[in-house]
Amino acid sequence: MKIHLNERLGDHQGFYDATKEEVEKLIAEFGQKQDYEDAQNDSPTVREFLEMEKTLPTITFIGYIIHKPRDDYRVSVEGFNATNLQAETAIELLKELYADERDCDKNEDGTYNVRFWWD
Repeated sequence: MKIHLNERLGDHQGFYDATKEEVEKLIAEFGQKQDYEDAQNDSPTVREFLEMEKTLPTITFIGYIIHKPRDDYRVSVEGFNATNLQAETAIELLKELYADERDCDKNEDGTYNVRFWWD
């Protein structure tokens, strides 16, 4: 497993480097009331984030868990990392997504790593 779970702070616990399968496991364990159409601010929905794996095979997700006993317990996805992208793919992502914060790093082999998040 790649996922990194941060230390739980009250009812909130962040995660990063989660694969689609790992996010789905988190949802199965912690998100029984999960709304796949939920979105953070102007981000894509949870469903849209998870579907990105079809076109971005190196994608991992950033997000957090809201634990019980809160009534709004859930798993929220608020961003992603995608590595080793060709320039055209990275540029298309930059054009397509309207995140206020974004990183794009060029690798020695000419590919790019990108990170998008909505806070």
